[in-house]
Amino acid sequence: MIKITEAQWSIMELLWENGEPMTVSQICRKLEEDKGIIWKANTVNTQLTRLEENGVVAHNDGWPKTFCSMVDRDTCRRQEERSFLDKMYQGSVKMMIASLIKDNDLSAEELDEIRKILEEERG
Repeated sequence: MIKITEAQWSIMELLWENGEPMTVSQICRKLEEDKGIIWKANTVNTQLTRLEENGVVAHNDGWPKTFCSMVDRDTCRRQEERSFLDKMYQGSVKMMIASLIKDNDLSAEELDEIRKILEEERG
């Protein structure tokens, strides 16, 4: 199972959005420009190394070293959702939805939208 920390998600989002391999300096620059995150190259390198160890990114052997995603966003998102669901709701979607509806002050419009989604899924 793929485990990505919040910090690593920031890097992965850039790689997914860019669609092409990026250098550490490009990642540092884009993190600051797009997300207001100021990290030194060492920090980004550490996160990329961990992502690489988990098979989520890979790098080329050339210079400068560039990194690219090896796993698409939807795959990572689904695994994160499953992990959250298992940890917080014993894997029960029903428990999660019930909890979210009860614990949040949803408007009638939001509840209608949820009903619509459920009815569409029902077929």
